[in-house]
Amino acid sequence: MDAEGLADERFEDEDNPMGAEFKYFFTCKKCGNHFHEIRKSDNLSIDQIKEILYSGTDEQHDLHVKNRLRYIDFAGVGLSPKKQKHNDEMDRLDNEEKEKNYLEIGIRETNSERQKREQGQVYLQKLQERFGEEMGLKIKNDELSVGMTKEMIIEMKREPAHKKQSTSRGKVREEWFYKSYKNRLGKDSYKFRVVIVDGLVEGWNDIA
Repeated sequence: MDAEGLADERFEDEDNPMGAEFKYFFTCKKCGNHFHEIRKSDNLSIDQIKEILYSGTDEQHDLHVKNRLRYIDFAGVGLSPKKQKHNDEMDRLDNEEKEKNYLEIGIRETNSERQKREQGQVYLQKLQERFGEEMGLKIKNDELSVGMTKEMIIEMKREPAHKKQSTSRGKVREEWFYKSYKNRLGKDSYKFRVVIVDGLVEGWNDIA
C-alpha cells in the first residue's frame, strides 16, 4: 500500500470521468482504518477526493464514514475482528438511518438514499416542466427516443465528443459521437452514435 494511501486508480468511462467509478486503496489517517475501495460521490472532483484522502483531517475520516465504506473480503477467508467490527458499525449506522426515515416518511432508506431520491424527484419535475411528462421521464432514465430534439439529447448525454454533418435532398443529417477512446493507431474513436435529421433524433447505435 502506498504510504500516502493511493495505490491504484483507473477510469472505466473516458467520455465522462466525472461520473465514472474509480477505485484505489487508502488508509484513513485519522482512524487508521484501511479500505480497499472507494467510489466517487457527492459530485466531488477527482482532485478534491485525492486532497481529502491525503489531508489526514476530520473531513477525510468523515468521507468514509459518511459513504459507509466497508472492508472487502477479496480472499474469501473472512475479515479480521477489527475489520468486521468496522463493517458492523457501518451496518448499524445504515439501519439507524433507515428506521429514522421510516418513522418520518414511511420509507426505509439511508440518508444518502433519501437525498438521492429526493434530488431525483426535483430533477424529474424540472425536466417535465421543460420537455413534457413523457420526454422528461425518458431523459431522466437516459432512454433515447425517436423524435427527441438536440436540446433533449444534450440534457441527457451532454455535448458530443465529435460531430459530423452532411446535407442531402434538402435534409441536414448529423451524427453525434459519444464515449471516445484511443484506437490502436492512437486516433480518436467512439463507442456510441446518435443520428439526427433536421434537428430530431432518427436513430442511434453502438459502434463495434
